Amino acid sequence: MFWGVISLVLVVVTAVQPNGVTYIVFGKRLQLTDLVWRQFNLILLILLINLVWLGLAVSQLFSPELWSMYKLFVQPAILLVAPMLGAWWVTQKVAS
Repeated sequence: MFWGVISLVLVVVTAVQPNGVTYIVFGKRLQLTDLVWRQFNLILLILLINLVWLGLAVSQLFSPELWSMYKLFVQPAILLVAPMLGAWWVTQKVAS
């Protein structure tokens, strides 16, 4: 549920600032186009929504031990790797 609430906050912020939360935090320091900010914002939103569904599926389909292993190891790994891959993909797409 936590990632669902964060996703809703991201959607509300996107309604106010179309470039997203990352633009609010890093927009002045990183001189990227609006297209890049919007694509990265979309990637983050998709990531968080998928974390909600994946967490729900793991909690319903597997034992509590496997669910705790998912929460302890898999989810943090996804949260570290996925935004970096998303940022790399968006900047590579824009550079070409």
